[in-house]
Amino acid sequence: MPRINRKKPTGDFESVFDEELEELETPNDTIDSIPETEVTVSNSFPSDKETITENFNEANRFGLSKTSKSTSSELVARTFKYKKETIQRVESLVYKDQRHSKKIPGTKGFISDFMDNAIWQHLLQLGLATEEEVQKHLNSYSKYPLNFDNYEKK
Repeated sequence: MPRINRKKPTGDFESVFDEELEELETPNDTIDSIPETEVTVSNSFPSDKETITENFNEANRFGLSKTSKSTSSELVARTFKYKKETIQRVESLVYKDQRHSKKIPGTKGFISDFMDNAIWQHLLQLGLATEEEVQKHLNSYSKYPLNFDNYEKK
């Protein structure tokens, strides 16, 4: 495809408004000529954040309740990260052998209960939950047939 040479206007060209623009008077302002009383600087901004207050009984498992974006302005992300070796050590309790190939029947849900308990105990240590609330949410391990002989020690 050949290049098209487009001529663009350059320089000073005639306009029908030239005479009117020359007659127009504009003030010659400088920084020194502006009075200081006209400029007002304010660092205070109105607060847009909403606070969410709820009963502990109404809150869900992690002490937070899901809300739509229209009713709240800020949500806390509910993501937790665990070390890989911690997960492997906890998983070793629900397997019959060291290779993690044969799972013990009746241990479904143990790892999630274990992690929930760890989170609640951590919230108690940080002072973000009361002891009564934590006791209400803690799960018992007595229903699981665990293999403590297979527990991988650090």
